Amino acid sequence: MRYPWWMALFLILMLTSGCWSARDIKQLSIVSGAAVDPGKQAPYRLTIQFADPTAMVRQQERPHPYYVKQAEGYSVLDAVRNISRRDSRRRLWSHMEMLLINEKLVRRENLFRLLDVAQRYHEMRRDIVVALVSGTDAARFLERKVEPPLLGGFVLRRINQESYESGEALLTTMFDLLLVKYGEVKDMLLVEARETEGDVSFNGAAVLKDGRKVGRVDFPEIRGYLLIKNLLKSGTDIIRTKRGSVTVWLEGGKIKTEVTSLRPLTFTIKGMVKGHIQEINSSEDFSRISSLRRLERRVAREVTGEIRRSLRTSQRFRADYCQLGNLLAQYHPSYWKKVKEHWSDRIWPQAKFRIEIHVRLLHSGRENPKGR
Repeated sequence: MRYPWWMALFLILMLTSGCWSARDIKQLSIVSGAAVDPGKQAPYRLTIQFADPTAMVRQQERPHPYYVKQAEGYSVLDAVRNISRRDSRRRLWSHMEMLLINEKLVRRENLFRLLDVAQRYHEMRRDIVVALVSGTDAARFLERKVEPPLLGGFVLRRINQESYESGEALLTTMFDLLLVKYGEVKDMLLVEARETEGDVSFNGAAVLKDGRKVGRVDFPEIRGYLLIKNLLKSGTDIIRTKRGSVTVWLEGGKIKTEVTSLRPLTFTIKGMVKGHIQEINSSEDFSRISSLRRLERRVAREVTGEIRRSLRTSQRFRADYCQLGNLLAQYHPSYWKKVKEHWSDRIWPQAKFRIEIHVRLLHSGRENPKGR
């Protein structure tokens, strides 16, 4: 069967792709970061940092690629709408890097309800980094004058990433918040950002119980938490010996947590942490098997102490921020149903722990140096 030429032309036109939804770049603003603070006229003040695409392309003519808009509202969504009324450009949320929350808000209300609109909004990626800001307004970080003129959201994310990879801070994304929100245990740690001597640092974490801040932890507890969750990328320890000191570089490991008893409730945490000797300021010869093994046992005691300290701090705050209750619910669901209602306040603070950590260190690139 032959088709007329006009039908063939019609089919070709229908199958030809085109930019049906194209928009002029001058009409777009890319959201780089956002901050939520308490408002003066309304409960919330929202600050959004935009990247101007035309300024980013033509930096010599327009050297200011970022600009900031603020508005207050009776909800976060209300504040977003108020900003929309003042900015005619279409906002692209898919490139957002950082969401900053004033810790005062998380002390007075539930973080999950506060961010409900952000968790539901389909244009926002789930890998947006979320952080609390202590000691100053969250908006201040997005308005800081640096080079380039404003501190971009991607720069804040990179600073947080570097602190996380060195084992000194957490890195919490929107996806992590969703896992906690829909998990059995609603407690967690959330990284805190602070302004220190004019610089931005991520060096602490807020303890959240049911979405509200109840306390703060610092380096030893944070690294203990990262070890339990198998999230430690790297870390440095200075180990004192009889003849000096040794700097050890930890490179993470594999740690497993199990429920080994219900009466009394006992968690067993065991596994292996790997690393290597980074610097020796001691007269000891660590090429000898016996000296190296003693050093490994010493490092294992340090690592065990950090894990135990983090768990004890969690019990003191009555907030199971390591989410070990989720493990109990998974393997002992009937027992969990009995204790779920009083888990954080009564059951978790009385839990026992058995910690068995081994450390293996490399010396000069050799895992098994010859003994003498």
